[in-house]
Amino acid sequence: MPITLDTQILDLGRAHFHFTSRDGGKTFKAIGTPGNTTGFDQEILFHPKQPEWILAKTRRPSCSWYMRSSACGYDLYLTQDFGTSWRNLTEAASGRVSSFRDFDWGVSMPMYAGKPTPDEAIFATVFAGDAGAKGLYPGWDKDLHYVVSLDFFVSPVARMVPCGNLFEVVASKVFLAVPSDCPLGADGKARSVPSRSVAGRTVTLYVSDWDGDDFTEVCLPSNLEDDGYNMVETHDSAAAFVLADHAEPGSRGPTSDSPTSDAYAPAYNASMHTLSLRNVFRRDFLADFMRVEGLPGMFIANRVDPLTVATGAVADYGAYLQTVATRNGGADWSRLPLPTSFRYAQCDACPAGALRDRCSLHLHGPTSWASPAGPRPNLYSSAAAPGLLLATGNTGLHLDTKPSAAAACTWASRDGGLTWQDVADRPYIYEIGAGGDAVVAAGHASDGPTAKVRFTTDAGACWHEVDLPEAILVTNIRVDPASAGTVFMVQGSACTRTTRHPDCTFQGGVSPPGKLFYGFRRSWGGNASCEALPGLEAASCERWGNGVYEASHTHLRLVHGDVCIVAVVGGVVWTQCLPPAARNEWAERASPALGVAASVLWAGVDAVIGAWDWARFKWAELTHRGAAREAYFEPLSDRLDVDPEDHRSPPLFNGP
Repeated sequence: MPITLDTQILDLGRAHFHFTSRDGGKTFKAIGTPGNTTGFDQEILFHPKQPEWILAKTRRPSCSWYMRSSACGYDLYLTQDFGTSWRNLTEAASGRVSSFRDFDWGVSMPMYAGKPTPDEAIFATVFAGDAGAKGLYPGWDKDLHYVVSLDFFVSPVARMVPCGNLFEVVASKVFLAVPSDCPLGADGKARSVPSRSVAGRTVTLYVSDWDGDDFTEVCLPSNLEDDGYNMVETHDSAAAFVLADHAEPGSRGPTSDSPTSDAYAPAYNASMHTLSLRNVFRRDFLADFMRVEGLPGMFIANRVDPLTVATGAVADYGAYLQTVATRNGGADWSRLPLPTSFRYAQCDACPAGALRDRCSLHLHGPTSWASPAGPRPNLYSSAAAPGLLLATGNTGLHLDTKPSAAAACTWASRDGGLTWQDVADRPYIYEIGAGGDAVVAAGHASDGPTAKVRFTTDAGACWHEVDLPEAILVTNIRVDPASAGTVFMVQGSACTRTTRHPDCTFQGGVSPPGKLFYGFRRSWGGNASCEALPGLEAASCERWGNGVYEASHTHLRLVHGDVCIVAVVGGVVWTQCLPPAARNEWAERASPALGVAASVLWAGVDAVIGAWDWARFKWAELTHRGAAREAYFEPLSDRLDVDPEDHRSPPLFNGP
């Protein structure tokens, strides 16, 4: 997965090599992973100001043998030369830190303790001393502490909050989740433990002041304890909505609760919040609560139908979702209006008669990417095009999440959601470019392959079609982060050729190779035609094992004219019998296969650990630890997952 910073690119490998470029991708150089750990197990974070500085959280190699070993844990590595060398900050702490859990660069806040935050500042949650001998899955733990280091942990930490487990920097403040049964307050003094707290499961939310030095408890108007939180920053970047997953009375864990959160709007300061919207739908650690870019105060959410909640027990909450919107920062919420007319008859799925008064438009949110019924693109807005909204969904009493949803259409609004129009009779994936003057869309893979891309230069009033070189299953469309360019990247995978889909090229064998078409450039001169840019195939080497990348016989390679290695056989054995100078070369070549093997191994080992925990704690009648592992603190994103400004994209693989 490439991570780009201006002309510097870090391409993450799955095994023991990453690749860096300092010339915008013209050349790449292989670098060793921090601590020689596998890339699959790493979480990477660039410094906001220093382009050469990177933090990487890694699993220790000892975890491969026994995850509950006292030596098993997470290390935090630092590079100040863009990956050429790495420093282990656990070792730099000289025994004061035994393992890391959460981390961030301190300069994500401009001030700390009344002074400009130094570039060396790191916020983290750590196990101190010997307290980290608990394996990889401690859940909410009173031995984890939030700390601030101003010198890469060489000296004792500048600040510590007892029991601080997970945190997020949102709206220039630190929101910190602390187990409810922590005997100490944020000031280090003894505190009374709430009678409703569940040891190892429920948490309390704290927020820092403007300079991150002092913390106060976030006040939510609820008598329930909390299992976890989502954070959504307000448009002015001064505060945040808190979506609290409350621990419902009598439940045995978060997964036995209803999959909903209550949304609390910020009041006059960061710690005070008021109830804004109940029963926002949640799937795992994602919540259907979206900020509409370019329109201050506007948010869109999917809630469980209040009439359904009022009836009592619900077997499938996801079958009763309603889309609602606010335009005044959460003070009032209302359903989305129906179009006054429809381009496509099947997009009008509202029943006739009295029920039509309850009918409205419903849109897919972030949880739809993780739906068991299959992914659906969700609401997309851009600050470059205020008022232009794109989404997939349906009209009716509720959002239809079934894979066979016949009324799933693509919708556009050009006035900030006041009115909507069906612009396609199937689910599309879409992207805004040219400062809002161009929208590119294509049929999404969830609805089958497509050989055409559509574009509009009038916000969806009129669409034009461009042929792709071949039919593919389109999973995403990309443009530059500012949505200013006219070069769009259409991404997907090859589809299997059948009588129904003769334009597909894959004819059987292993998994279809990934396809990446560097879109179409709009030629504004002459006849204003579209110019197709060359297409690339991820598996360009016919015999290269799994097509992750092409290896070269050197660690410095040109993208054009690469040396293509035909095959690698017995890579691990070869590294043992080759001289040291040749081992790194063969390790680079074997990285894709080893990375896949590592991912399969970890998935299997994690499943076994989970099964063992379930059996052991069920027999011992100890359920709190399992509940704690299910608890969470996610702000709708976290580095390698969903970008908080980019909910339309499917989540990438979870970080460790």
